[in-house]
Amino acid sequence: MSERKLTKTVISSKARNLIVLKIQALKISPYGRNDKKRGFRSGTIYNEIPTGPVWIIDPLDGTTNFAHGFPWFAVSIAYADKGGSQVGVIYCPMQDELFCGCLDLGAWLNGKPIRVSGIPVLDKSLLATGFLYDVRKKPAKVLAALEAVLIRVQGIRRAGAAAMDLAYVACGRMDGFCEINRKPWDTAAGQLLLEEAGGKISDFRGSSYSPFIPEILATNSLFHEELLSVMRDVL
Repeated sequence: MSERKLTKTVISSKARNLIVLKIQALKISPYGRNDKKRGFRSGTIYNEIPTGPVWIIDPLDGTTNFAHGFPWFAVSIAYADKGGSQVGVIYCPMQDELFCGCLDLGAWLNGKPIRVSGIPVLDKSLLATGFLYDVRKKPAKVLAALEAVLIRVQGIRRAGAAAMDLAYVACGRMDGFCEINRKPWDTAAGQLLLEEAGGKISDFRGSSYSPFIPEILATNSLFHEELLSVMRDVL
C-alpha cells in the first residue's frame, strides 16, 4: 500500500472512531440500514418512528453500483429530531462533492449555495427514478408508472442511488425524482437538501412527506402538481 493510501486509511479510521465516540457521548441513537429493531411494514410506514434525536445513516447508497465499479454512490447522513431532519449531508466520493443542508438555513454544494432548477413544466423536465430490488417479481406496477411518466417528460435517468438523485435535484442538475419503496436512510438527508434549496416533496397522494413513508415524489416545485396528477392516475 502506498504511503498516500496508508495515510488516508489511518486518518479515515481515526475519524470514524472519533465520530462514533461523539455520537455515544451525545447519547443519540443511530438509525441505519442495519437497524433490524424497527422493521418495515410493507406498503405503509415503519412500525416505530423516532421522535427524539436520531442519526439516519446510509454508509453506502448505491451498493450495486459500487460493486460493479459504476461511479454513482454516496454516503448519506441526517440528524433528525422531533420527527424531521435538522441537518443533512450527502458525500459523493467519486465526484468529490459534498452536499450539506441545515433546517431554515439553506443548502450548499462544496460550500456554495444551491438552488433547484427553473424548469416550469413537466414536458421540459429531466427526472430521476429507481426500481424496486424485487422488480422482477412485481414489474407491472413499476412499468406502468414508468410508461406514464416517460411519454410526458424530456428524459428519465435511473442511476441507482436515491440520495444522489435528490442531491442532483436540489442543485438543479435534474428537475424531479419519484420512486416507490424507499427507506428512511435513502431520503432523510436528501429531503432536507431539496426543501432548503426550494424544492417540494410529497407522497403520491400529495400529502406531506416523511422519510418513513415508502413513496416519494420530489420536484423543483414548479410542476409538482402536474407530475402528481400523472402518478395518481397509474398508482
